[in-house]
Amino acid sequence: MAEPLKGWAGGINNRAGDLSVPKGFLRDCINADAREDGSVVRRDGFTKLVSAGCSGLFSMGDYGYYVADKQLFKLENNVSTLIASGIGPYPAYAMIGSELVFGDGINLYKLADTLTQLGGFATGAIPQVTIGQGGLDAGVYTYGVYVSTVDGDTGVMATEQVTLQQGGALTFALPPGTTLACSTCNGVELHRVSGNTVRSEMDLQETLSTTNETRLPAGRFLAWWYGRLITADNNFLYYSEPLSKCMYKPNKGYAYIGNIRMMAPVEKGIYIATDTKTYLLEGAVPEEWELVEVFNFGAPFGHPAYSDEGKSGYWMSDKGLVAFNKEGAIKVLDALGAYAPEASASAALLYRASDGEDSVVATLFDSETAKQASRNWIEASVTHEGNLK
Repeated sequence: MAEPLKGWAGGINNRAGDLSVPKGFLRDCINADAREDGSVVRRDGFTKLVSAGCSGLFSMGDYGYYVADKQLFKLENNVSTLIASGIGPYPAYAMIGSELVFGDGINLYKLADTLTQLGGFATGAIPQVTIGQGGLDAGVYTYGVYVSTVDGDTGVMATEQVTLQQGGALTFALPPGTTLACSTCNGVELHRVSGNTVRSEMDLQETLSTTNETRLPAGRFLAWWYGRLITADNNFLYYSEPLSKCMYKPNKGYAYIGNIRMMAPVEKGIYIATDTKTYLLEGAVPEEWELVEVFNFGAPFGHPAYSDEGKSGYWMSDKGLVAFNKEGAIKVLDALGAYAPEASASAALLYRASDGEDSVVATLFDSETAKQASRNWIEASVTHEGNLK
């Protein structure tokens, strides 16, 4: 017969036999925390703050953010404040110094009390050109639009070329918020143009140093790594130009991986898990990257959970939790064996620090094997307890 416990002075005892646990000790206890001295205390429990299904939780210490019903909220002092609606399906975050960047799988934003889109221009926008009469020489002219954003990113987006006869001129329909960039006759370098018309090379101003850049794809994963913004979506990993938050070169700013399910940057590279393998994209700069296989198993879709200081983190793999530190050391903490999650599953992780103890809470979604593992544990526990009565 169950008997209420009035005190747990002895704490947890997992050495004595099942039928000889000393008085004042516990064999096991649910919804309780064990202190360093072995004593057991009740957990404080929790208060439900949001009834809707949530995703994309991110803590800033005293406050945090989450997504529910395609809306982004700020949570502070147990009060939710709506930041923006129409959020995409893949929320992700990256800290750049004291600035927080947010992505939803569709766009990249700067996130504070409001949501400001990074770049603020359409990917690959090319101005329409009309040929007229002027003083340009016959030949080929390269043109594009130059952007300078509130985030300090500048560059010339994807370019096109037009061929002129002698005595021609070029007039462009520019996208809002952009500046025209155009080359000399048969030239390679692009120059800033004041206005939207080039009648002679006198209209060409200073040379622009960055060319053929466009906005970084938002992706499903997001990280700031060695002065670059890294995103990953489906089969590809994308990286920005150095010290840029949204500009990248589409002709080279990517790496093919294949069915990316998890991304965890560390000092010696970037860990990437697919549906079948786990790799380290080793190297400190993209030009030195080498794809090295570290595990012959992959991971369900999900983001890592990091400690408060960011010195360590965890991700859910097909074989259980994997721990890693910022230098890049990794270890599989537990083996799920036959109960490993299916490739179609996804995982959510939460790092929790309370009363001097650290813990990681992992939840699997759409995993029938994980559900069966829970059922088997419950059945075994009930049978075991029944035999003791």
